[in-house]
Amino acid sequence: MKIATIAINERGFIGRTQSEMLAWCTEKCRELKSQSPDMIIFPEIVFIMYPQNEPLSYAEFFPLAIEGMKSVAREVNSYVVFNIYEPIDDEKRYISNIMINKNGEIAGKYRKMYPTEGEMASGVVPGVEHTVVDTEFGKIGIATCFDIGFRDFWKKLADMGAQAVIWTSAYDGGNLLDAYAVVHGYWVISSVRTFRSRVIDPAGRTVAESARWDNVCLCDVDLDMELFHIDDQIPKISEIRRDFGEAVLVQTLSEDNIFTVASLDPSVFVKEIKNAKGLISYREYHEKALGIREDILEKMK
Repeated sequence: MKIATIAINERGFIGRTQSEMLAWCTEKCRELKSQSPDMIIFPEIVFIMYPQNEPLSYAEFFPLAIEGMKSVAREVNSYVVFNIYEPIDDEKRYISNIMINKNGEIAGKYRKMYPTEGEMASGVVPGVEHTVVDTEFGKIGIATCFDIGFRDFWKKLADMGAQAVIWTSAYDGGNLLDAYAVVHGYWVISSVRTFRSRVIDPAGRTVAESARWDNVCLCDVDLDMELFHIDDQIPKISEIRRDFGEAVLVQTLSEDNIFTVASLDPSVFVKEIKNAKGLISYREYHEKALGIREDILEKMK
């Protein structure tokens, strides 16, 4: 799928109201229509960077934003992901990521599970459920900002089958995003309120990013890419290249002792390659070793 993930340097938007930010986001979607993105992603709390400027309450604005983003998703024929305050009552609210599909329907919602101390003091209520959305492209998990600090959260998304995780945030995130990508073997796609939104592949490599002078990161993301350890599998690299030819791309990372396999042919799937060659994924390899370890320790008791 083709991803367009947006960076918004909030210093350039001082003084704008929620309604003005909604108009900016919908116009950005229209601008990107010519690129035919499958998904457009906006940062955390994109509409309420400066809430003191907005005459509308959260309860008044929330349905307007939902309808506005549904409409533009249909117009540009793209999924749209955005983050917004979802009101509970006059004092309480969630920080929610909303995923709208190409038909203008809500495909998924994630309520931030780990708000900051300051957010909770201001009335933000923590969510309680992880979210992985099953799309026509694959399974996509969703995370928000401070969630980055909780390791089990990211493992849970992998356990739920996520092939990519969208992380909307107020800051860049740094090398933890790279680490989560390679540890769990999924793509990580960030959208931030600075300059540098990124797309990180399952080997932890940044394959595309936005810039100070271009706030759009546009990138093809192949969710049918898998990560493998070299142990007992090195001869299979040559076999895959020989037997599947130009239909696949195998890339090796020497220092990490890993390699990736991606399909370049829509009729060939990595799962089929795995079965044909008896490959075991990076994650499966470690789970297998962990099971053997536990069996040995159990017998030692």
